[in-house]
Parts: sequence; structure tokens; C-alpha cells
Amino acid sequence: MQITRWIERYHVVNDFLELFECIIKSLDLISNWADSNTTTQASNLRSSILQDEFIICLHIVVKGFDFGLLLSKK
Repeated sequence: MQITRWIERYHVVNDFLELFECIIKSLDLISNWADSNTTTQASNLRSSILQDEFIICLHIVVKGFDFGLLLSKK
């Protein structure tokens, strides 16, 4: 059961990193919608995930999960 959780977490983080550019483009599009609450949230999220600290941490987490994935499979 624990192995499955680690593998799923690895896939989620890895997929997020692979789709990062598409996520940014999607948030850009959502930021132009008519609903001001939605546009504000999309803009805030976009700004947050474009912070250097977030991007660095994301890459560190991916590397950590790379090692953890190999260990959990064994």
C-alpha cells in the first residue's frame, strides 16, 4: 500500500513538471475570463508557481522522488 502511494506521488509531481508550460498557458487564458474571482485566483496561482523558489523546490522534489521511486520498487 505504501509503495503505491509513493509511486503515485512521483507520477503526480513528474507530470506537473512535464506539463508546466501548458499549466502556465492555461492560467494565462483563465486570467482573461469574465469572472473576476476566477481571474484573480488564476493570476495569483500563476505568479506563485513562477517564483524562483517554487521552481527550484519542484526540481528538488522530482530528484528526491526519482531516488525514492527506485527504493520503493525494490
